[in-house]
Amino acid sequence: METDVKSRIKEYLKAKGANPSKVAARYSVNQKTLSSQINGVTTLSASTILLILDMFPELSSEWLLRGIGSPEKVELSDRVDILENKYERLMDKFNEAFGEVKDFPERRKKGA
Repeated sequence: METDVKSRIKEYLKAKGANPSKVAARYSVNQKTLSSQINGVTTLSASTILLILDMFPELSSEWLLRGIGSPEKVELSDRVDILENKYERLMDKFNEAFGEVKDFPERRKKGA
């Protein structure tokens, strides 16, 4: 599990053009300690995870810690749009099914 978190940290840092040295410089922490934690030699500390989350406020802690969702947080308005689209598709399917159920007695009489 820890190796997964470390992998996600490395992946995200690379995607952002950052590295442990940049994080260490920004927060005035020991670069060697930070690098060894992120690169797998030393156990990853909670304070290191918090530094990463603080440096990248758009980074999803759910993704970082559990690998669930997308790397970056989804804004509430985006979530609403996603839910509205799902609702519309569900209602379309329901209306199609309801129309078939509604027409069933007539089709039965006709032998269809």
